[in-house]
Amino acid sequence: MSASFQQVPQQYNSLLGEEDIPAQLLPGKQSRMVPCTTAIKAVRTSSASVQPSSTALFQINTGAGSGYIKPNSVYLTGTLTLSFGATGPNPSWRFSGPKQASFGGVGLGDNTGVHSASAMISRLTVSNGSQQITQIQNYNVYHDMLLAHGASTTYTAIDSAVYEFAGVVRNVSAVPTANESTIRFAIPLISALWGTGDQAVPCYLLNAPINVEVLTNSIADAFVTNNLPINNYVLSDLQLCYEEIQVSAELKNAVMDRLRQGQVWRQFMNSVYTLNTSAENGNAFNIGTGVSSLKGIMWADRQPATGRVSAIATTGDLILNGFSNCRFNLDGRNINQFDLTNDTIVYSELNRSIQSLHDSNHTSILTKNYAPAIGNDPWYDFNLNRFVVGCSTQAVADYSVGFSGQPCQMATIQHFNQTPVNDPDFPYVNEAFIAGAQRIYVLLYDELLTIDANGTCSLIR
Repeated sequence: MSASFQQVPQQYNSLLGEEDIPAQLLPGKQSRMVPCTTAIKAVRTSSASVQPSSTALFQINTGAGSGYIKPNSVYLTGTLTLSFGATGPNPSWRFSGPKQASFGGVGLGDNTGVHSASAMISRLTVSNGSQQITQIQNYNVYHDMLLAHGASTTYTAIDSAVYEFAGVVRNVSAVPTANESTIRFAIPLISALWGTGDQAVPCYLLNAPINVEVLTNSIADAFVTNNLPINNYVLSDLQLCYEEIQVSAELKNAVMDRLRQGQVWRQFMNSVYTLNTSAENGNAFNIGTGVSSLKGIMWADRQPATGRVSAIATTGDLILNGFSNCRFNLDGRNINQFDLTNDTIVYSELNRSIQSLHDSNHTSILTKNYAPAIGNDPWYDFNLNRFVVGCSTQAVADYSVGFSGQPCQMATIQHFNQTPVNDPDFPYVNEAFIAGAQRIYVLLYDELLTIDANGTCSLIR
């Protein structure tokens, strides 16, 4: 008989694995929550009111009596009061930021765009004692980049519109009333300290308060108007709201005992570094980074303030596609090894840099437009007023892995401006570099915050 038909005992060397047993037949694996309580707290600024180009300072208490700051729970709320000058026909105002109300002769309505109350913030700084933890210059532009390309259409159209009047144009009468010049807002504050992953901030380990400093923008940088000059704006009743988790003294003591034995509290942060320069053509711009893990870079050109003031119904802060190509190098090594010469490639690489390439859960806030002049051909307004360039340098897109980028001492960007020419992707749009524009750079990198037994913070970049 052929050996292939002989019945022989079969040997199974592997034991039955736990993964082979249905979950219903196994004991529960859920972690037990430690005894804790939560409280929603509000910290007021030391100033009764804040005006343009001024500072609002908030102090979050730390030490033995405090708990954890729940991640992604911090927002700034207050009252905005505007003072108007003499008005003209159909006066209106909105916050500065990307906006598009008409295209190719087709009206898109007033309430389109991602401009929001975050336009009033020029810089956000978070520190503990003498240690500066995070600082975001050009906070309003960085916020607009994220809201335009890192959120969802539903969030922007509903949540952000309610929180901070995103996309809203305020129409007022010829004689403004108190109601028309006063609004309440709630701005979600972006910071690596409380906005990275699911790790809460252990305030009870720190030996000094957490200082949150908000520098406000000028009138020209914060607002866009139509026949409605703004003489001044005042922010009052400012509060920093956050959720605190209080745990038992036993848990706090157990954590402190580990620190006394030489360990440190480690908190990974997804940090950003922003800076701006004039948008010059062809010059290589060097950025001294000195970081161990650079994950990517984004940049955009911002229209001069004089162009924004009269643009309530046209383009906004992030201007047209005014460039023809760019090169990005880390320590002399070229990263984008092909030309970024069209909107489709630029848009793809931007999404890669914010880890949303081919991600159906995160979509840019763009408006589909039609141009009657060329046969109602459809196109989206990415190259009109939400044009952001991005390049990724992250090895793995896994936030459970710390320092997943590339070490970098010097980043070099060479940007070639566009001469006035029709966009090859959509000829209706005339692309051109705008003189006087500012170029805003945003570097994305990993950082490690450590806290020792003395309650002292240190940063490892």
